[in-house]
Amino acid sequence: SILARAALHPGPGPRSILARGRAPSWPGAALHPGRPAARPAGPVGYREPVTSPPFDAQAYLAEPGRPAQVAAVSAAGVPLLGSLWFAFERGRFWFSSMAGSPLPQAAARGAPIAVLVDDFTPPHSIRQVRTRGRGQVEPHDAAVVQRIYGRYLGPDPGQWPGFFRARTPDSERWVLWSAGPDSGLIVTSPQFLADELRWQKPADSPL
Repeated sequence: SILARAALHPGPGPRSILARGRAPSWPGAALHPGRPAARPAGPVGYREPVTSPPFDAQAYLAEPGRPAQVAAVSAAGVPLLGSLWFAFERGRFWFSSMAGSPLPQAAARGAPIAVLVDDFTPPHSIRQVRTRGRGQVEPHDAAVVQRIYGRYLGPDPGQWPGFFRARTPDSERWVLWSAGPDSGLIVTSPQFLADELRWQKPADSPL
C-alpha cells in the first residue's frame, strides 16, 4: 500500500535521507550525470550498509515507555495512523485496541501494517526500527495485554488506574492484534553517520 511504503520510506528531508542511507543530491550532481558528485566537507557522512543489526534492536524494543507509530490503509483507502502502546514478543508487535477501531479492523483483513519505533535525539542517539508486515487479530490473552500495559504503567497492576485493570481481561470491548516484521529497516546514525540493515522477507528478519 502507498501509506505502508511511505511509513517505511518517507519522502525527502534531512532525517529521512540519513535514515535511508542513500546519497543525497548534493549541488553539482546534476552537472555531471553518471558521475558521483563530491560530498560537502563536514561531519555528515555515510557508511557502507551492514550485514547485522547496527544496535541491539531487541533490547531497544523492550525499553519501557517507548510508543510505536503504526500505519495502515482502511478498506475504503483511507490512511490510518496511530501512536500505540505495544509489546514485541515472539517476533511480532502486539497491540491492544478498542474493538471496531480502524487499525485492528485493518489487521483483521490481513492488511499490511507499518510500524515505526524511533528515538530521534541528535546527534548522539538516532535509532529507528521500521517494519511492514501483515496484521492479524489474536485470541485474547490477558497476560499479553498486561505485559503491554506494564511497559507504560509499571509492573504492578495494583498501581494502575482502574480503567486499565478492567481492560486487561475484557475480550468484548478490546481486541488483541499483532503485526509481523516481514520487511523492514534497522538504522542508527550517531553523529549523523548512518549504519543500517534492511530485509525484504520474513526469513531474513533479525527481530
